[in-house]
Amino acid sequence: MEEARTYLDEMLRRGLTPNIFTYGLIILEYSEVGQMQIADRYFNDMLGRGLGPGEVVCSSVVDGHCKKGNIAEAFSTFRCMLARGILSEVKAYNVLINGLSSYGKLKEALGLFSELLEKGLFPDVYTYNSIITGFRKQGDVDKAFQFHEEMCKKGIDPNMVTFNVLIAGLCKVGDAEKAKNLLNSILERGLIPNSATYATLMDCYCKSGNVTEAFHLFDEMPQRGVQPGSVVYNVLLTGCYTQKKLERAHELFQDMLQKGWTYTCFFNTLIEALCESNKLEEAYGLAKQVMPDHVTYRILMDNLEKAKEVFLEMQAKNVMPSTRTYTLLLNGYNNMGNLSEVFALFEEIVAKGIEPDEVTYSVMIDAYCKEGNLMEALKLRDFMLEKDMRIHLPGYRALLIAQCGKEEFSEAFRLKNFQSSP
Repeated sequence: MEEARTYLDEMLRRGLTPNIFTYGLIILEYSEVGQMQIADRYFNDMLGRGLGPGEVVCSSVVDGHCKKGNIAEAFSTFRCMLARGILSEVKAYNVLINGLSSYGKLKEALGLFSELLEKGLFPDVYTYNSIITGFRKQGDVDKAFQFHEEMCKKGIDPNMVTFNVLIAGLCKVGDAEKAKNLLNSILERGLIPNSATYATLMDCYCKSGNVTEAFHLFDEMPQRGVQPGSVVYNVLLTGCYTQKKLERAHELFQDMLQKGWTYTCFFNTLIEALCESNKLEEAYGLAKQVMPDHVTYRILMDNLEKAKEVFLEMQAKNVMPSTRTYTLLLNGYNNMGNLSEVFALFEEIVAKGIEPDEVTYSVMIDAYCKEGNLMEALKLRDFMLEKDMRIHLPGYRALLIAQCGKEEFSEAFRLKNFQSSP
């Protein structure tokens, strides 16, 4: 973003006139992040050079001001649009009404809506959608439906945006049945619901404990020509987790993997479900298949103490923990950065004559690298290579980073070439 701005400033310094696309890009970017002084500067400069910003650019500036609570500036941009004829009057009103409604300024949006009517202008579906959205965000579903009825009486056909907002409003107050009836009326009109429509209603059913009905909708989607999106899958995964339907969740998860959806949030949902069901080894095994985020670590951290309790109970009952059990704890402590526990546990493994496997060694390599002890990490690496063991991802990645950090590029490349499938 800063690079693009530097480029634009250099053009202006040389006396060149950027086109509307160059200006538009900068204005959109700075409006998006709320840096409205910069966005306004280029917007006004654009107008001063006789360049007409389109609806998208105008909307971004108005939205940016509304988001920041700069209502006076939003109205100023709106009046500027009207005075210069940048947009048709109804479109200009739509831009500001939408911005105000989106950011909780419904009173001001309704005032502008009344002004539009007083001028003898005719609101369109976009105008009504903005007002309906505003009422939905306030939780006033009855008012949202009043405006829906009003637009229908005026011969303005609702679109899928309208219906999605109304369904979301009904679901927000927990009225899944009325939302389902509305979905049926949409289908009777010949409109095609989208994945978001189904996801909203399915989420409502799942939260009310009716996961079965959510899956009925899921099964209906392909019949309607609607492909389930990632949000739909996550809603169902969460519903299965809440209702302890882990087998169904696992089936869904495998279906998602086949589709190539490996988003961390999906893994987190299932990892948490497994932890809650005391299937800790499965949970940690699943965590190794994903690039963990702070939520993954939070889930693992919450359940590490539970794993340790099980571990101590096994020892108290003279049940010898397996290599896998030790590795589970090692990996948990390593992920949490508790290296002292990692090293103490590894010493215990060696002292008890338990044979570490390649996963155990890989975790230890990662731990030694985190400690800054590259020498010990390399000793384990060489031992693994001699035993024809494969270094798993955490250790492999840690070694590459550590060796490149110390500019030992030849060693890093040797490891990379040897490890053909990290």
